[in-house]
Amino acid sequence: MPQQAEELFRARDAVCVPGEEIYLEEHDSLWCAPAPDGTLAWWKEYRNPPVRAQVQRLVRSRAHREWIALRAMARAGLPVPKPLACLEWRRRGALERSMLITADVPGTRDLAALAADPETPAELLHTAARAVGQLARRVHEAGFVHFRFLARNLLVELAHPEKVWILDTPYATAWPRIPPYAHRRFDLQTLACARGSLPTALAEEAIRSYDPGLDPSRWVHAPRRRLKIQRILYFTLSSWTGNLPRDDA
Repeated sequence: MPQQAEELFRARDAVCVPGEEIYLEEHDSLWCAPAPDGTLAWWKEYRNPPVRAQVQRLVRSRAHREWIALRAMARAGLPVPKPLACLEWRRRGALERSMLITADVPGTRDLAALAADPETPAELLHTAARAVGQLARRVHEAGFVHFRFLARNLLVELAHPEKVWILDTPYATAWPRIPPYAHRRFDLQTLACARGSLPTALAEEAIRSYDPGLDPSRWVHAPRRRLKIQRILYFTLSSWTGNLPRDDA
């Protein structure tokens, strides 16, 4: 286990910490609540149904993959929340659930929420969009592909919208040099797809900021089903070829 559960909380029931429940789905949950030292943290839990728990007895949990990716990206100087702990619960090897706990990034709001808020100043959105494109280039130049580069997974500093943080990295891959073109293209198509919740004009501005030579109109509105199939294919191939983040710390 990357960090012992006892370092953050003692009992299994401590996952039910009091705080703001951000979402609760059939297999995933997210809370915003204080850690024992009083600092604000984000508690993300992934639960596996019985069949999936058996299938995943020999693989890393989603929380563990995200933990490793966050640490690897931080070492590369990329803006990611500080991972505090990663936990897994297994029964006879079967992975029942896992949890990732990360530090809060104060003074931020995700780009999807900002874009949907009519009170958000237009200049803030345009500044953030340009920053997202530049951040995508930094991620790729550092050898990473995010694979979930959606507006909701990008935190914008409200006081400094030119600063953007990366969230949700369980599918991130890492390459010894700049990743393949198709993988880099996937990140930009994900940002610009309908599921990305980013208005077309902002998505196109982000793509132009990534590379002024690109034609943004060719990168927007990629079909969701096609992107999902590509993500599974590219991530699987990256896993088979050993191009995943490593926890070298």
